[in-house]
Amino acid sequence: MIRRWAISGFLRSMALAGGGLILAGCAALQSAEDLLLDLAAGGGGPRIELPPAEKPVLREGDTFIYEGARVRQVASIVGNKVSWTDLTRDLYRTDPSFFVPLLHQRRPDRTITREVTGDPATLWPLAVGKRIEFTVDTTTAYDNDTPPVTSRRHWKCRVPRTHEVETPAGIYDAYRVECRSYRARWRNPVLVVTWEYAPAIGHFVVRDWRNQRTGTRNTYRLEAALPGELATPKRVRATLARLAKDG
Repeated sequence: MIRRWAISGFLRSMALAGGGLILAGCAALQSAEDLLLDLAAGGGGPRIELPPAEKPVLREGDTFIYEGARVRQVASIVGNKVSWTDLTRDLYRTDPSFFVPLLHQRRPDRTITREVTGDPATLWPLAVGKRIEFTVDTTTAYDNDTPPVTSRRHWKCRVPRTHEVETPAGIYDAYRVECRSYRARWRNPVLVVTWEYAPAIGHFVVRDWRNQRTGTRNTYRLEAALPGELATPKRVRATLARLAKDG
């Protein structure tokens, strides 16, 4: 449920929104690591019951605006890859499942591509207690004569809870999806990424990214969302201007 700005009709049901568990005997107990990670990510709002969340269907033009004037608009969908833009440049390509690492990204001096082994989509429909694991091979190709750099990470994702999540766009009923990235033979994760996925809009409303080694953390929340048929450049710019004024 969204407590502020009723939203209906996004992804043909969305309108402008601007506004581990481990079983031990018969009891479900969190491992110490899971508990610490939950505390680090913040407890969120009141726990709630939600029906299983089916995999959403993104469409060209669907636009999400996050804190810091981060515009993320679906530019195109080809096969199983979604291309995103911020209206001024191409950003990256992703899997339809938001919790999978970026599949392709162009930076000023290099191109980063990733291949996924496993089937992350089996986490759908989201339900508390579900878990998946998959492997990601990353290749970084530089524009100069530097040889490509490759790396492999093992990812573990889980759905620990459902709860209310407050964002600048409103209060959403959300599924928490937490993913951890491990290097080979490492017992502790290098990265922990936590997403708050709101079925009402078919996308995440909060992303929390943490580097466990350096302590670096980046968190941003949804400020507005527009379905593709409404997200003209003029309307997106107007929304950004309004958010800047209100902020």
